[in-house]
Amino acid sequence: MRWVVTAFLAAGLLAPPPPPAAEPAAPADSAAGASYQEGRVRRRGRSYRRRGRGIGSAYRRAGRSAARGGVGFGKNVVRGRPARAGRRLGKGAGGFAKHSGIGTAKVGKKVGRGVRRVF
Repeated sequence: MRWVVTAFLAAGLLAPPPPPAAEPAAPADSAAGASYQEGRVRRRGRSYRRRGRGIGSAYRRAGRSAARGGVGFGKNVVRGRPARAGRRLGKGAGGFAKHSGIGTAKVGKKVGRGVRRVF
């Protein structure tokens, strides 16, 4: 009796998936019909937020730089290269300071613009 249940389950799981549903047809005479069939219509101009240039990305880069420096430091210490390890750590610390400074400057500018609008 178990093999019957197993056979039905296997047949159900191994059966081909159903065909996808057809897309509804758009009216041919409407203006929306043409763009519907062409696909997504791109907007003109910059109506989206540019990514990767904000305060959070600056602080995120700072953390990544520090992590990269620490990883390089550890790998070179293990391999017996202390001078190179120090250089990697210093470069990571420098990148951390640079990007955290950029983020702090952006915070200051943002707060300054907000205060200026208030007064």
